[in-house]
Amino acid sequence: MNIVGIGSAGCNIAKEYSKYSQYKVFYVDYENSGYENFVKIAKQNTHQAYEEEFAPTILSSLEGETTLIVCGSGKISGVTLRLLEELNKCKIKVLYVKAAEQDMSQASRLRDRLTSQVLQQYARSGVIEDICIVSNQKVEEMIGQFSIKNYWQTINETIAGTLHMINVFNNIEPLLTNLTEAAASARITTVGVVDFETGKETLFYDLSHPRNKLFYFGLNGNYIDENKTLLQDVRNMIKQNSDENTNSSFSIYSTQYKEKYVYSVHKSSLIQEENLNL
Repeated sequence: MNIVGIGSAGCNIAKEYSKYSQYKVFYVDYENSGYENFVKIAKQNTHQAYEEEFAPTILSSLEGETTLIVCGSGKISGVTLRLLEELNKCKIKVLYVKAAEQDMSQASRLRDRLTSQVLQQYARSGVIEDICIVSNQKVEEMIGQFSIKNYWQTINETIAGTLHMINVFNNIEPLLTNLTEAAASARITTVGVVDFETGKETLFYDLSHPRNKLFYFGLNGNYIDENKTLLQDVRNMIKQNSDENTNSSFSIYSTQYKEKYVYSVHKSSLIQEENLNL
């Protein structure tokens, strides 16, 4: 799988994927911060100029499943649509990162909204496979207290590590599943984590009106063998985090980890923040 980070925020998250052998990582920016597979583009002064002055890159030769990582509030996010045109041989997904509201200027908010809305429309129409939206602010709140020295590394590790584990589970056979196919238009997504003991779910973005919720249970093999009420526990947890408007399903995987990992994916057909007034 290819990972393409755009700009400093996208590249920093993409770098976390380089820890895993399953990915080939590329970095798109105007300045190289020591990256391999670096794709240099000319620095521009505006969001619009990044799109209009974009020149072809080596990425046009890529094929296969590819995830673009972009923070829409940055000027450099203007290259995103041009990169999508270049990657026409690829099955494209987008990991869209929202900066914290208090950290964005008015101009940044406008760029964020424009980029987000266009990419969500691309997802709904099937031009890209899906867009996964994550909020730095929501991830920060989920993590709680941590050193400011490692602020961005902690945020980026959490985002990349969670998406990586969901990718792993999607590519191995579960012990048990009742997974149902999501509606074709439900391509706007976010991810979350669930506390196995309490059932409390924490999402990386407040996704409105999800149509499908998928839950991935990664549990120690010995725990699975010994817990005779596991299936009922899982069903109760799904019920706790569901309502009559969503179709919820689960998959259970046996792992070697001592910890119990539960991840969720929410899928919506609704364009998020479409009527937001700025």
